[in-house]
Amino acid sequence: MIFRHCRIEIAATFFLSAVVAVFCVLPKTSAKKESGLGPGSTIAGGLMALPPARQLGANVLENAGLESGTLGWSIPRCFTLDSAVSHSGSHSLRYDAGFLCGGFASPPEFVFKAGSPYAFSVWAKTSAGGNLQARIYVFNDTDGTLPVGSTAETSVGTDWTQIVLRDVDVLPLHDGDKLRIRLMPVAPRGQAPRGTLWFDDVTAQPEMPLPISTFLLYPNFRGYLWQTGSQTIRLHVEVASPSGMSAQIVLQTEGGSIVNTVQQAAQATQEIDIDGTSLALGSYLIHTNLLDSTGAVVSSYPDYRVTKVSSTFQASLVNYIDTDNFLVHNGQKEFVWGVYDRTSGAYACQLCMYRTAREYETAIKGFDGKGRLQNYQDTHTNALINFAPWSAMAPGPPAIYDQLDPALEALGHYGVGYLQTVNNWVKTNRYRPFWAGSLSDEKLWELAGKMMRGKRGGIGYYTFDEPKLEELPTVFDQYKVLRENNSGSVAFGALISANQIFRWRDAADAIGCDPYPVGIPINADEYALGLKLVMPVLPLYEPPMLRVPLWTQETERQVEHARPVWMVLQLMRQWGKFPTYDQMKYSAYTSIIHGANGIWWWGFVSAQGIEGEWYARHNQQPYYDFKKLSDEVTALNSILILPARSGFVKLPNGSKIQILVKSDFSREVIFASNDSPTEAKDVRFSLSNVPQGLQSVEVYSENRTLPIDAQDGFSDSFRPYEAHVYILKLK
Repeated sequence: MIFRHCRIEIAATFFLSAVVAVFCVLPKTSAKKESGLGPGSTIAGGLMALPPARQLGANVLENAGLESGTLGWSIPRCFTLDSAVSHSGSHSLRYDAGFLCGGFASPPEFVFKAGSPYAFSVWAKTSAGGNLQARIYVFNDTDGTLPVGSTAETSVGTDWTQIVLRDVDVLPLHDGDKLRIRLMPVAPRGQAPRGTLWFDDVTAQPEMPLPISTFLLYPNFRGYLWQTGSQTIRLHVEVASPSGMSAQIVLQTEGGSIVNTVQQAAQATQEIDIDGTSLALGSYLIHTNLLDSTGAVVSSYPDYRVTKVSSTFQASLVNYIDTDNFLVHNGQKEFVWGVYDRTSGAYACQLCMYRTAREYETAIKGFDGKGRLQNYQDTHTNALINFAPWSAMAPGPPAIYDQLDPALEALGHYGVGYLQTVNNWVKTNRYRPFWAGSLSDEKLWELAGKMMRGKRGGIGYYTFDEPKLEELPTVFDQYKVLRENNSGSVAFGALISANQIFRWRDAADAIGCDPYPVGIPINADEYALGLKLVMPVLPLYEPPMLRVPLWTQETERQVEHARPVWMVLQLMRQWGKFPTYDQMKYSAYTSIIHGANGIWWWGFVSAQGIEGEWYARHNQQPYYDFKKLSDEVTALNSILILPARSGFVKLPNGSKIQILVKSDFSREVIFASNDSPTEAKDVRFSLSNVPQGLQSVEVYSENRTLPIDAQDGFSDSFRPYEAHVYILKLK
């Protein structure tokens, strides 16, 4: 990637090597270097190694090898049973390419049991000279034959090759549903299919739970046990077969001396606590063991590191996650209201990177007659993730080459914290920074940590963006380097859905996913919750807005409500549809109601975002809609960062309305959403402890009030997927 203001520096090959040499020099920082391990250590902790892979259970498919003929199979045209060729046994399924051939064959369906992911496989081979490839699809037949997972098209050759689809995670709401595999022969794009393809020995195997597993509930940020506040180390422990077993937690020093041991009769799920009150400042390791009836260790889980630090050290951190899962940035607790951007393109500027803060502020074109950084201020954005070309942001001595510090300075003028994109900072990624050619991955990650350390304009790092699961080991390794080299930062990553949050929760400090509902059809999750296809024409599907609260809830559940959840919401065109103000509003408030500690918006970025709407489609409404919503939500920041209050509001039995109540003692604020495709009329909110003389409730941002009735309640109606916020002024 070549930046606009780099053209002189990289005009000649010999000069480029000099520039790269400059980049290899780590930037100076005023932050105090962290001490080593053990007593007095301030090193960041957390999970020290990824858990081992799960073992596979027995194949749940009947007649998976076709030894009982095609019993239970669905066999369309051009598929036949072949008794002359097999991977094992005496039969296989043969497909001969020909005119009007295509489609897929399916082995018998099976019943999904919640609690385990599944792995699928099939053996396949082709005839010589053919071009057929094979693919596995998994569909939920209970929920309208909707897709659950798939492999890519795979070339298998003339020898038997196993195609494997591992780690298919299905939400618990599908427990008892029937899943079916589709075996699909396909030809490369643009080619007519030819030849023969054989399938044999299909498997659907549950991935068995680990004998024992642990998740550190508290400390909830990098293992830091703050000197003030709760001193209880809390662990969520699961045991696959608890009968006759014990769960043991051992807290020890880095040198191996045992400090404390807690042992309990094993349960399928339990919390085990350790009192850290008497711990001296420094770092410790937590071992998790599974013991049999004789006291022998039969299994263990990777260690967590916990580091008890002073209040002085905590206050020195530019960023940390507080005990309530909200971000603290430069000493201020914040509800994250962030945007993804790309400050290059046909309309803003071309490969815009600049040397001074003033250039950043004035040179990047925005909306409504403002520069892009002014747009951040206009929409109260307090956090930014920027892709091209910022994903290759270069550090360096200011007198020679420094892109980071001017950008941080410019963003800081508008109250915006920055997350550096580093998910592409790996050797295997084609977008790895061009200037890092001489650096190993680990050295580059160390540089990423140190270049941001102690800088008040930085929040941290964006470490994964809708990744494939095979990327997890690299992401985890990078995360460990970042947290150890920049304690006062936050690593955030987002998944494409909520299905695999539990796999990634120890590879980031905050996590979320991307429930983009506008412009696409429903998926199996929404179908299971009662939504139905409106018409068989995709653009006419109703937006499955239910995806937003469902995936927010699922993310919260899978992190055990013990990590920040930053949801990524839709601010871009999808299949011809851009979210309306009401859809944005519902998405934001239902995320908040279901536990989000922050919200990111994908959509300043790209031709499908606000940029494309404003300049290419001459549609200014999305920007003004987002500005209006931003004005409303961020004005409630002081309320949003408070704990939830229970017991103040009671709804009728069977109500579909979801609520969250927060209070700052001058006002009660009730967030309410109708997470349903049907209208909810005259919903009554019964209140307790209503101040004497209070006669009405303000419906926030809607220019209306509701009377409080004689029974200390009020009523309101909701359209499908509508949110309201009610404010009761106590003083």
